Amino acid sequence: MDANGQPLSDYLTTLAKRQQGAKIKEMLADASERMNAEVEALGKLHHFTPAPDEVPSRAKRGFEKEQPEPPAPRRIGLLARLLGKRAEIEAENAENERRHALDVSKWKHVKALFDKLEDEESRKFDQLLRTDSNFMQQVLEDNLQDIAWPRETLVSFEVRDAGKSVGLDVDLPEIEDLPRKVTTVPERGYKLSVKELKGKGLQELYARHVHGIGFRIIGEVFATLPTAEEVTLSAFTQRDAPTTGQRSDTYIYSVRVKRGDWAQINFKNLATVDVIASFEPFALRREIAKSGAFEAIVPFDAD
Repeated sequence: MDANGQPLSDYLTTLAKRQQGAKIKEMLADASERMNAEVEALGKLHHFTPAPDEVPSRAKRGFEKEQPEPPAPRRIGLLARLLGKRAEIEAENAENERRHALDVSKWKHVKALFDKLEDEESRKFDQLLRTDSNFMQQVLEDNLQDIAWPRETLVSFEVRDAGKSVGLDVDLPEIEDLPRKVTTVPERGYKLSVKELKGKGLQELYARHVHGIGFRIIGEVFATLPTAEEVTLSAFTQRDAPTTGQRSDTYIYSVRVKRGDWAQINFKNLATVDVIASFEPFALRREIAKSGAFEAIVPFDAD
């Protein structure tokens, strides 16, 4: 394009490619990388999962009021000396220092009370997180709502057995919701080659995405609730029934995980974890056809 946004002539386009071919290729490669990043990120959700020992704590607030600044003493200049004002100024400075010392004492007292209350609130938070099921429910809900899912993902859950177990239902995005166009830069020419993921490639991306969702949620539960010893997560999507054509919820995997088994995962090296295979050491209900598509299953909590 020229400065006015109009296409260049063939002559100038050819000239630009000849003079700045390497830079144009670099720009195309950058554009391709940006376009593919959204698709690639769908299969990497588990990379951001916290370790089970990352228990949340209440962040202590800082005392907002600053310590009073000391007063600037009045100088005793030559004129004040000549007029006999020295004693008066010294007395005024001493009174200002006395008032400042009193203000600092009051400030320290108020700050000490504030810090004590903050410590008590933090201890209360830690205690409630281990003893109050309603509080556990609220903290876990807040943490799960903070997750920015790339596609609409809805989570419902229940804290059970005084916080020892948690059951979750996850409404997954449908495979039709995933972006599926990927780009490459051919060695010859100046263009992006766009292709669409189909068949098994698309099914594999979807499988990594929905397993990544489950992996992240399970990790958030164990990291949020120190009392949780077992998590049961069942994930479903909406499908059209072949017999009626009506859309209904279809569960595609259900997993039951114990904290001790979950802790065996190396959370410092999640980039090397095959998120689909990572579910296999746990109690798992999942059927994947040769095409890569999920078959319907009966979740654990439905027994």
